[in-house]
Amino acid sequence: MLLRSITKHVNDQNWFAVALDFFIVVVGILIALQIANWNDAHRDRSDQTAYLERLAGDLDLTITTNENNAKDARAAAARTAGAVDMLEQCAVSVDAKDDFASALYLAGRLNMPILVTDTIEELSGAGRGGLIDPELRAALNDLLELQKRADENRFSISTWTAPKVALITRSVRFRVSDNHPPSHPVSADEATFDLAALCEDDAFINALAALGEYARIIAMSNELRVTRLRDVRRMVFRRLTGGQQR
Repeated sequence: MLLRSITKHVNDQNWFAVALDFFIVVVGILIALQIANWNDAHRDRSDQTAYLERLAGDLDLTITTNENNAKDARAAAARTAGAVDMLEQCAVSVDAKDDFASALYLAGRLNMPILVTDTIEELSGAGRGGLIDPELRAALNDLLELQKRADENRFSISTWTAPKVALITRSVRFRVSDNHPPSHPVSADEATFDLAALCEDDAFINALAALGEYARIIAMSNELRVTRLRDVRRMVFRRLTGGQQR
């Protein structure tokens, strides 16, 4: 219809009408582009909120897991220190039998800090990283780098702990059910050992003491990671509540 009008006005040499027709066309195009931009901006804001909410969920899960890791490691360090004292005195009280057995069973069975990266990886894989502002993006990259270093250290840590754990398991026999979680304590009747022999075994005591120090270091690592994770979680919360705009 508009093309027919322009053609008629050109044939009539009505240049003002031709100019007006072109003006209408240009304005229409500009309005259409603006509407498209508004739609894109609205979709981006919606996607940004969804990704931030998912990031918050991943961070909450990561924080809870690392807090539990730290708690378990602190408990393991305390039990191990107690077990070393008992071995040095060569006496295990009735009340401490379960803790002593658990210290031997859990020696070296600790978890380093973890990072749930599902949303971060999806943002990167989908090319939507631009939805996250540079400050938060840098903080997330720092978390990824911390986790990368932790993952790289796992092999060397395993190499260090393996012979010490092996020394303990050669001297102590555990009888646990198939559904017993490997990170849970055991009772005294689930462990069999010769206490007198263990008290005379300096290599055994030294290995257990070293694993107790390892537990303390793992606890600190998880606690430090939780502190950093909480900082990033607060950044995400501010963005979700409008405290920090892109």
